[in-house]
Amino acid sequence: MGFHEEADAFVDWILYATRLTQPELQVVYTLHGEPHIPEHLLVDLDGYRSSRPVRVGNQASQQFQLDVYGEVIDAFARYRAFGRPLDRDNYRFLRGLADVIVHRWHEPDDGIWEVRSGRVHHVHSKVMALVGRRHLERLAVQDGVHLPLHRYRRAAAEIERWLVTYGVDPTRNAFVAVPGGGADASLLWLALQDAFLSPTHPWVIGTVDSVRRELTVDDLVYRYHRPDGLIGPEGAFVICSFWLVEALARIGRLDEAYDRFERLLHRANDVGLYAEEIDPATGEHLGNFPQAFSHIGLISAALALEEATTSRKPLRAAAH
Repeated sequence: MGFHEEADAFVDWILYATRLTQPELQVVYTLHGEPHIPEHLLVDLDGYRSSRPVRVGNQASQQFQLDVYGEVIDAFARYRAFGRPLDRDNYRFLRGLADVIVHRWHEPDDGIWEVRSGRVHHVHSKVMALVGRRHLERLAVQDGVHLPLHRYRRAAAEIERWLVTYGVDPTRNAFVAVPGGGADASLLWLALQDAFLSPTHPWVIGTVDSVRRELTVDDLVYRYHRPDGLIGPEGAFVICSFWLVEALARIGRLDEAYDRFERLLHRANDVGLYAEEIDPATGEHLGNFPQAFSHIGLISAALALEEATTSRKPLRAAAH
């Protein structure tokens, strides 16, 4: 199967998997596109190396994650950027996602990390809602599709005002995880997207610096440091570590980006694979193994470094 055929199959799968919940999206569906994934504990099992609790199912299927709407629209924008057409059904689906953003962006959500500490206003979620809204406007203009762009633009202006008012810590000169909160690795996406601010905007650079100061140990990056409703500590997240490499490349700090990238390459196992997390103290791989997200982060960081090296200037963020 060639690249275009794989892309077509991916779009078809999105439309199939979400058919029972459109225009609402779940974070996770079964392989057959079923939305009901009840979670329960297997209390008689210890789990790998006593990694309790052992769960079956996924409670995240009941969560509201606003960022997902922007990310799915972003996926369709990438699909279109590679020359694939969007048909009427595609735009009907995308309009439904945009309507959810318009009506629900002001609500608290569970956030990208599927925490179990309750819904709050996650800055990353609202950034991705804005990214999706702007991508859809570009698609509509490109293809001459009639959409209620005035409603989308009004919502975008409201989201921007919220982000500037509540999402920025002026003492850090950086965006924060939640109003009044600290750093969060998901905010590195501000440097990986240009639908809100340029990667070289002072707030974006300040955000990258706050992640470096508050969440890194050597070349590794934690997702966050705050209560999340889950039991026990976690390791540094591999994909977040590669996000920092890519963010540094996109703001023009190539020397540091290459240094971090090369050190991360040495953390792969004997066959070049990564788990979901790494313990900074021991170097031990933790969590799901091998983890696809970790390797996606590696590939994306490598491409960003190659592009930055070729241009030798800060990059205009590409769609992810």
